[in-house]
Amino acid sequence: MRIRYPIFMCLGLLAAAQANAEEGFFSDSSILGGISVGQLSLDNSAFVGPPGAFVGPPGLKGFESTGTAWAPFVGFEFNRYLSVEVSRFNGGTPSQSKLVSAPSAGSLVPGVYTTETDNFGNSGWLGSAMGSFPINEVVSVYARGGMLSWKTKIRFERKDELVDPVTNQLLSTTYQYFQANDTGNDPFYGFGVAVNIDSGIVRLEYDLSKIDAADVRYISLAVVWRFKPWSH
Repeated sequence: MRIRYPIFMCLGLLAAAQANAEEGFFSDSSILGGISVGQLSLDNSAFVGPPGAFVGPPGLKGFESTGTAWAPFVGFEFNRYLSVEVSRFNGGTPSQSKLVSAPSAGSLVPGVYTTETDNFGNSGWLGSAMGSFPINEVVSVYARGGMLSWKTKIRFERKDELVDPVTNQLLSTTYQYFQANDTGNDPFYGFGVAVNIDSGIVRLEYDLSKIDAADVRYISLAVVWRFKPWSH
């Protein structure tokens, strides 16, 4: 139901539109289709584990990274003020790698360099309602709200390298891995500016939500096409 519900909701709206088109209920409405592409930022830096603790998924310690995301979508525009959309969101796999500990400067005994690498694969479905306020015939501002049904695949790696400080020789390397999958649902909201171009729309949008306790920001540019299969 997590994935099927938004799809069935959208198909039901489209079927209702076509069934009632001849009666004029949807004479000013359109089917929408398009894709958004942008930058996804994930921030879990507020998470603080015990000093020196090795914290694996889902509690990534101090994770903060960006990556490219995209979301194809379909929807239904009731009029110039109200529409609904369902999209398939793919946030890619943002990652970060950092040196978390090193031997003291000037030490003459072998010491350990510890590096931690996080990979945060994420995707999901979004269902939302959007309200628009036209500034003129071309430009409008809008806000949206809905639910994000997300899925994550997190891989956490810790590498310990024992190094001789005198010869700078690598003496040994050990690895530890954690991997976890998780799913969940969180509300999301966004706002943006839309520009009408013939039968299409170009949008610049900023969205906020959470994925697996991480704060999510998505800045995107979308191209939208309008279709009116019932128009004569």
